[in-house]
Amino acid sequence: MLIGQAEAQQIYRLYNGPAPGSENWNFEEQRNLDKDGSLLSYTDVVNPEIQVYLPKAEKSTGTAVVVLPGGGMRQLFVGRGFMHIADWLNEKGIAVIFLKYRLNSDKIPGEFNDPPFSMENMPRVKVHEFEKFKKGNANPAPGEKGDMVATMAGDDLKKAIQMIRENSVDWHIDPEKVGVMGFSAGGGVILNSITRPEHLPDFIASIYGPALNEVVVPQPTMPLFIAVEAGHMNVAAGCLGLFKEWKAAGGSAELHIYAEGGGPFPFEGNENTSDSWKDSFLLWLTHLGF
Repeated sequence: MLIGQAEAQQIYRLYNGPAPGSENWNFEEQRNLDKDGSLLSYTDVVNPEIQVYLPKAEKSTGTAVVVLPGGGMRQLFVGRGFMHIADWLNEKGIAVIFLKYRLNSDKIPGEFNDPPFSMENMPRVKVHEFEKFKKGNANPAPGEKGDMVATMAGDDLKKAIQMIRENSVDWHIDPEKVGVMGFSAGGGVILNSITRPEHLPDFIASIYGPALNEVVVPQPTMPLFIAVEAGHMNVAAGCLGLFKEWKAAGGSAELHIYAEGGGPFPFEGNENTSDSWKDSFLLWLTHLGF
């Protein structure tokens, strides 16, 4: 997987053998191409892995960010400029570790009591109606299988953080400066993972990524950065609910709700104020000492 001009120095499988809990998944991962033949997304991920992009040694700040792409827990969207993230953060001296986490799929064996999914049955909650989401839970299609896979993906993130800290000396990473950045469903995976206490990140950035479960704020809390567009149905309300829960628990949180920008934000920009999210994130990160 290429990211802009950067190329992964190392690719690591997270587990020796089948990933725990999905040992009976016997289907194969799919790579989906864009119209120009470039990689657009992954689906049917069975063997989670991390892809490590390190900055030049003379630029390194010791900070690392685990990046989780989005895609509705059905795909990992990595095309159309998204992969320039490694170039952007490496240039600032920040290591980037992309996480390819397990996804929901119709191929998963077993019987589940999930209701049929349809766009017509999805909630449509506007940002000012955020309190309709109990404790920030903006999951549009809760169900047994979806919840199971979200927990597996959260476990993949925990394993990735553990692996980064175990290799921190070799990768020139400060083990106390390992944060996470989730886009869309990737943010939901992060918020699932922190409901369990081991291998927590040192900071969280949720980019239009609301919770897929009731928000549980760890104690002590880690700093939280959120960016979203006001008109992003359900997502903006979920992000505002997340902010409320974080502050109610005494956590440090910064929330940017942009008047325009859509979802997702194109990495190359929209020519509106949401283009500033990257600068705001870096300023926030620097101010915190990362």
